[in-house]
Amino acid sequence: MDKSFRAFGSTLAAGGNGLLGHARDGVSGFFGKIRRNIVESGRKPVPTMIGFALAGFLMIAVIAVAVRPWFSETRRAADARTDLRGAPTILNRNTVILTILSVIAGLILFGFTGMYPTYLREGLHYTPKAAGFVASFYGAGALISIGGGWLGDRFSPRVVLSFAFFCMAGLGYLCFHGSDAIAPRAITACAYGAIGSGTIYVNLAAYHVKAVRSSLSSRASGMFVTSLYASAAGAGYLMGGIASHAGWAVAAEIQISLLSILAAGLALALRPAEMAL
Repeated sequence: MDKSFRAFGSTLAAGGNGLLGHARDGVSGFFGKIRRNIVESGRKPVPTMIGFALAGFLMIAVIAVAVRPWFSETRRAADARTDLRGAPTILNRNTVILTILSVIAGLILFGFTGMYPTYLREGLHYTPKAAGFVASFYGAGALISIGGGWLGDRFSPRVVLSFAFFCMAGLGYLCFHGSDAIAPRAITACAYGAIGSGTIYVNLAAYHVKAVRSSLSSRASGMFVTSLYASAAGAGYLMGGIASHAGWAVAAEIQISLLSILAAGLALALRPAEMAL
Protein backbone atom coordinates (compact mmCIF):
# COMPACT_ATOMS: atom_id res chain seq x y z
CA MET A 1 0.00 0.00 0.00
CA ASP A 2 2.82 2.37 0.88
CA LYS A 3 4.48 1.66 -2.45
CA SER A 4 1.26 2.23 -4.41
CA PHE A 5 0.53 5.49 -2.59
CA ARG A 6 4.02 6.79 -3.33
CA ALA A 7 3.84 5.82 -6.98
CA PHE A 8 0.43 7.44 -7.41
CA GLY A 9 1.35 10.62 -5.55
CA SER A 10 4.65 11.07 -7.32
CA THR A 11 3.14 10.38 -10.74
CA LEU A 12 0.36 12.84 -10.08
CA ALA A 13 2.91 15.46 -9.18
CA ALA A 14 5.43 14.63 -11.92
CA GLY A 15 7.51 17.66 -12.57
CA GLY A 16 6.04 19.45 -9.56
CA ASN A 17 5.66 19.27 -5.82
CA GLY A 18 5.34 15.73 -4.39
CA LEU A 19 3.02 16.99 -1.65
CA LEU A 20 1.14 13.72 -1.13
CA GLY A 21 4.23 11.75 -0.24
CA HIS A 22 5.63 14.47 2.00
CA ALA A 23 2.32 14.90 3.82
CA ARG A 24 2.09 11.13 4.34
CA ASP A 25 5.52 11.09 6.00
CA GLY A 26 4.68 14.03 8.22
CA VAL A 27 1.49 12.38 9.43
CA SER A 28 3.36 9.10 9.94
CA GLY A 29 5.87 10.90 12.13
CA PHE A 30 3.06 12.42 14.20
CA PHE A 31 1.25 9.14 14.83
CA GLY A 32 4.54 7.31 15.37
CA LYS A 33 5.31 9.75 18.18
CA ILE A 34 1.90 9.12 19.72
CA ARG A 35 2.30 5.34 19.51
CA ARG A 36 5.78 5.42 21.08
CA ASN A 37 4.53 7.58 23.95
CA ILE A 38 1.65 5.17 24.59
CA VAL A 39 3.93 2.15 24.70
CA GLU A 40 6.57 3.77 26.89
CA SER A 41 3.97 5.10 29.34
CA GLY A 42 2.76 1.58 30.04
CA ARG A 43 -0.83 2.22 28.96
CA LYS A 44 -2.61 -0.41 26.92
CA PRO A 45 -2.41 0.61 23.25
CA VAL A 46 -5.41 -1.44 22.10
CA PRO A 47 -8.15 1.23 22.58
CA THR A 48 -5.97 3.80 20.85
CA MET A 49 -5.27 1.47 17.94
CA ILE A 50 -9.02 0.88 17.57
CA GLY A 51 -9.44 4.66 17.46
CA PHE A 52 -6.86 4.90 14.67
CA ALA A 53 -8.67 2.13 12.77
CA LEU A 54 -12.01 3.95 13.07
CA ALA A 55 -10.30 7.12 11.85
CA GLY A 56 -9.23 5.14 8.79
CA PHE A 57 -12.82 4.17 8.00
CA LEU A 58 -13.81 7.82 8.42
CA MET A 59 -11.17 8.80 5.87
CA ILE A 60 -12.53 6.18 3.45
CA ALA A 61 -15.94 7.80 3.68
CA VAL A 62 -14.51 11.30 3.20
CA ILE A 63 -12.51 10.22 0.16
CA ALA A 64 -15.49 8.44 -1.38
CA VAL A 65 -17.59 11.59 -1.07
CA ALA A 66 -15.07 14.35 -1.68
CA VAL A 67 -12.46 13.06 -4.17
CA ARG A 68 -13.41 13.55 -7.81
CA PRO A 69 -12.49 11.11 -10.63
CA TRP A 70 -10.19 13.62 -12.35
CA PHE A 71 -7.88 13.46 -9.30
CA SER A 72 -6.90 9.83 -9.88
CA GLU A 73 -7.88 8.94 -13.43
CA THR A 74 -5.17 9.29 -16.05
CA ARG A 75 -5.34 11.67 -18.97
CA ARG A 76 -3.60 10.33 -22.01
CA ALA A 77 -2.47 13.67 -23.43
CA ALA A 78 -0.94 14.77 -20.14
CA ASP A 79 0.69 11.37 -19.67
CA ALA A 80 2.21 11.54 -23.14
CA ARG A 81 3.82 14.91 -22.42
CA THR A 82 5.03 13.92 -18.96
CA ASP A 83 6.45 10.61 -20.13
CA LEU A 84 8.99 12.35 -22.31
CA ARG A 85 11.07 13.24 -19.25
CA GLY A 86 13.22 10.87 -17.22
CA ALA A 87 15.12 7.74 -18.21
CA PRO A 88 13.34 5.29 -20.53
CA THR A 89 14.63 2.30 -18.57
CA ILE A 90 14.87 1.43 -14.89
CA LEU A 91 18.54 0.55 -15.35
CA ASN A 92 20.07 4.02 -15.57
CA ARG A 93 22.81 5.98 -13.81
CA ASN A 94 20.56 7.97 -11.48
CA THR A 95 18.45 5.00 -10.38
CA VAL A 96 21.54 2.92 -9.63
CA ILE A 97 23.00 5.72 -7.51
CA LEU A 98 19.69 6.35 -5.75
CA THR A 99 19.34 2.63 -5.00
CA ILE A 100 22.77 2.56 -3.35
CA LEU A 101 21.87 5.69 -1.39
CA SER A 102 18.63 4.03 -0.27
CA VAL A 103 20.54 1.00 1.00
CA ILE A 104 22.82 3.29 2.98
CA ALA A 105 19.85 5.31 4.24
CA GLY A 106 18.21 2.13 5.53
CA LEU A 107 21.31 1.33 7.58
CA ILE A 108 21.59 4.88 8.89
CA LEU A 109 17.95 5.57 9.72
CA PHE A 110 16.87 2.22 11.09
CA GLY A 111 20.14 1.52 12.85
CA PHE A 112 19.47 4.68 14.83
CA THR A 113 15.76 4.21 15.47
CA GLY A 114 16.26 0.57 16.39
CA MET A 115 19.25 0.93 18.70
CA TYR A 116 19.24 4.49 20.09
CA PRO A 117 16.72 3.68 22.86
CA THR A 118 18.90 0.69 23.79
CA TYR A 119 21.94 2.95 23.94
CA LEU A 120 20.07 5.38 26.18
CA ARG A 121 19.06 2.53 28.50
CA GLU A 122 22.32 0.59 28.59
CA GLY A 123 24.90 3.26 27.86
CA LEU A 124 23.45 6.25 29.70
CA HIS A 125 21.24 4.29 32.16
CA TYR A 126 18.07 6.18 31.31
CA THR A 127 14.78 4.95 32.71
CA PRO A 128 12.33 3.45 30.18
CA LYS A 129 10.21 6.59 30.43
CA ALA A 130 13.15 8.93 29.83
CA ALA A 131 14.44 6.84 26.92
CA GLY A 132 10.98 6.80 25.34
CA PHE A 133 10.67 10.56 25.80
CA VAL A 134 13.96 11.25 24.02
CA ALA A 135 13.38 8.72 21.25
CA SER A 136 9.93 10.15 20.52
CA PHE A 137 11.54 13.39 19.37
CA TYR A 138 12.74 11.57 16.27
CA GLY A 139 9.10 11.37 15.19
CA ALA A 140 8.61 15.04 16.06
CA GLY A 141 11.48 15.94 13.74
CA ALA A 142 9.95 13.88 10.94
CA LEU A 143 6.97 16.25 10.97
CA ILE A 144 8.96 18.69 8.81
CA SER A 145 8.83 16.25 5.89
CA ILE A 146 6.57 18.60 3.90
CA GLY A 147 9.23 21.30 4.24
CA GLY A 148 11.97 18.78 3.43
CA GLY A 149 10.07 17.73 0.33
CA TRP A 150 9.72 21.37 -0.70
CA LEU A 151 13.50 21.73 -0.51
CA GLY A 152 13.82 18.66 -2.70
CA ASP A 153 11.53 20.20 -5.31
CA ARG A 154 13.23 23.58 -5.09
CA PHE A 155 16.90 22.65 -5.26
CA SER A 156 19.12 20.19 -7.12
CA PRO A 157 19.08 16.55 -5.91
CA ARG A 158 22.86 16.69 -5.65
CA VAL A 159 22.72 19.67 -3.30
CA VAL A 160 19.82 18.42 -1.17
CA LEU A 161 21.01 14.84 -0.66
CA SER A 162 24.72 15.59 -0.26
CA PHE A 163 24.03 18.36 2.28
CA ALA A 164 21.52 16.19 4.17
CA PHE A 165 23.88 13.22 4.37
CA PHE A 166 26.72 15.46 5.58
CA CYS A 167 24.39 16.73 8.30
CA MET A 168 23.57 13.14 9.26
CA ALA A 169 27.28 12.42 9.65
CA GLY A 170 27.57 15.20 12.22
CA LEU A 171 24.33 14.32 13.98
CA GLY A 172 25.33 10.67 14.18
CA TYR A 173 28.42 11.74 16.11
CA LEU A 174 26.58 14.18 18.38
CA CYS A 175 23.85 11.68 19.30
CA PHE A 176 26.40 9.31 20.83
CA HIS A 177 28.76 11.89 22.36
CA GLY A 178 28.47 14.96 24.55
CA SER A 179 26.16 15.69 27.46
CA ASP A 180 24.12 12.94 29.09
CA ALA A 181 21.30 15.38 29.95
CA ILE A 182 17.86 14.71 28.49
CA ALA A 183 17.36 18.08 26.77
CA PRO A 184 20.44 17.91 24.46
CA ARG A 185 19.61 14.30 23.60
CA ALA A 186 16.04 15.23 22.71
CA ILE A 187 17.22 18.12 20.51
CA THR A 188 19.70 15.98 18.58
CA ALA A 189 17.12 13.18 18.17
CA CYS A 190 14.65 15.73 16.79
CA ALA A 191 17.26 17.06 14.35
CA TYR A 192 18.09 13.49 13.33
CA GLY A 193 14.43 12.85 12.52
CA ALA A 194 14.14 16.12 10.62
CA ILE A 195 17.13 15.38 8.40
CA GLY A 196 16.71 11.61 8.22
CA SER A 197 12.99 11.00 7.74
CA GLY A 198 12.01 14.60 7.00
CA THR A 199 14.53 15.22 4.23
CA ILE A 200 16.52 12.17 3.11
CA TYR A 201 13.71 9.61 3.21
CA VAL A 202 11.06 11.66 1.42
CA ASN A 203 13.41 12.97 -1.25
CA LEU A 204 14.93 9.58 -2.01
CA ALA A 205 11.39 8.33 -2.57
CA ALA A 206 10.57 11.25 -4.86
CA TYR A 207 13.85 11.19 -6.80
CA HIS A 208 13.50 7.48 -7.53
CA VAL A 209 10.25 8.22 -9.35
CA LYS A 210 11.56 11.36 -11.04
CA ALA A 211 14.61 9.50 -12.33
CA VAL A 212 12.46 7.55 -14.83
CA ARG A 213 9.51 8.18 -17.12
CA SER A 214 6.08 8.12 -15.55
CA SER A 215 5.25 4.75 -17.09
CA LEU A 216 8.00 3.27 -14.89
CA SER A 217 7.00 5.08 -11.69
CA SER A 218 5.65 1.96 -9.96
CA ARG A 219 8.82 0.01 -10.62
CA ALA A 220 10.96 2.93 -9.45
CA SER A 221 8.93 3.20 -6.25
CA GLY A 222 9.40 -0.53 -5.75
CA MET A 223 13.17 -0.11 -6.12
CA PHE A 224 13.14 2.49 -3.36
CA VAL A 225 11.04 0.45 -0.95
CA THR A 226 12.98 -2.77 -1.57
CA SER A 227 16.45 -1.26 -1.31
CA LEU A 228 15.68 0.82 1.79
CA TYR A 229 13.88 -1.83 3.82
CA ALA A 230 16.15 -4.69 2.78
CA SER A 231 19.06 -2.96 4.46
CA ALA A 232 16.83 -1.76 7.29
CA ALA A 233 16.09 -5.39 8.17
CA GLY A 234 19.66 -5.91 9.33
CA ALA A 235 20.50 -2.35 10.42
CA GLY A 236 19.83 -2.84 14.12
CA TYR A 237 21.61 -6.21 14.20
CA LEU A 238 24.68 -4.71 12.50
CA MET A 239 24.88 -1.71 14.80
CA GLY A 240 24.32 -3.85 17.87
CA GLY A 241 27.07 -6.21 16.73
CA ILE A 242 29.55 -3.39 16.27
CA ALA A 243 28.57 -1.88 19.62
CA SER A 244 29.08 -5.18 21.44
CA HIS A 245 32.66 -5.39 20.18
CA ALA A 246 33.80 -1.78 19.97
CA GLY A 247 31.28 0.31 21.93
CA TRP A 248 28.38 2.55 21.01
CA ALA A 249 30.51 5.53 19.98
CA VAL A 250 32.48 3.50 17.44
CA ALA A 251 29.31 1.85 16.14
CA ALA A 252 27.78 5.27 15.48
CA GLU A 253 30.95 6.58 13.86
CA ILE A 254 31.06 3.63 11.47
CA GLN A 255 27.43 2.92 10.64
CA ILE A 256 26.11 6.47 10.76
CA SER A 257 28.89 9.04 10.30
CA LEU A 258 31.16 7.14 7.92
CA LEU A 259 28.33 5.78 5.75
CA SER A 260 26.73 9.24 5.63
CA ILE A 261 29.95 10.79 4.35
CA LEU A 262 30.20 8.10 1.67
CA ALA A 263 26.58 8.72 0.68
CA ALA A 264 27.12 12.48 0.53
CA GLY A 265 29.99 12.01 -1.90
CA LEU A 266 28.01 9.54 -3.99
CA ALA A 267 25.04 11.93 -4.22
CA LEU A 268 27.27 14.41 -6.05
CA ALA A 269 27.44 11.94 -8.94
CA LEU A 270 23.71 12.31 -9.72
CA ARG A 271 22.70 13.92 -13.03
CA PRO A 272 19.66 16.16 -12.41
CA ALA A 273 19.47 17.06 -16.11
CA GLU A 274 18.40 13.48 -16.84
CA MET A 275 15.57 13.53 -14.28
CA ALA A 276 11.97 14.71 -14.57
CA LEU A 277 12.42 17.71 -12.28
